[in-house]
Amino acid sequence: MRHHILLILFLSYLGSCSIFAQVKVERESRIDREEVPEKALNFIERLGDTSNEKWYSEENLDGKAIEVKMKRFGSRYSVKFTPEGNLVDVERDLKWRQIPEEVAEEIIEELEEEFDKLKWEKIQIQFIADPEEMLAYLKKNKEKDEIETYYEIVFQGKKEGSYKLYEFLFDYEGEIVERSRILPRNTDNLEF
Repeated sequence: MRHHILLILFLSYLGSCSIFAQVKVERESRIDREEVPEKALNFIERLGDTSNEKWYSEENLDGKAIEVKMKRFGSRYSVKFTPEGNLVDVERDLKWRQIPEEVAEEIIEELEEEFDKLKWEKIQIQFIADPEEMLAYLKKNKEKDEIETYYEIVFQGKKEGSYKLYEFLFDYEGEIVERSRILPRNTDNLEF
């Protein structure tokens, strides 16, 4: 009975977030290289020179994924795979000034329509492509036409007097593709 009440309360809370297409709840935990699917390991090994590889299991409302975070060409990357080891996407950390000016202006315009104030948390460029095209991109660090490109921006947005954490996905021209409100993790442990 208690579980039913908690489920109803949680679903009611989700319903109160009506302007957002989805709510994002995510949990990452470190995993050993031995737990990574062979297909994912092969993809990363074909890249050659990477550093600081750290593997994670990721769970969210959409399911599970495997992710590696690493450095390449002096940039921080995360490469996401399905639990079977199929490539999902590649993300590279960016600074705001690395977004083309006209795209950055469009993003700001879109966000200022919904929020009173913004505080950037994380900015990434996201690439989606066939694994062979993605390998070619990652090996040369040059963008190609065959690769879908998006900007993923995590920020604190102030609305109605309080800040909340959001993640918005923008296309390469700065139009909103997806929006999520990130729910804070519930934890019984103090984190340092």
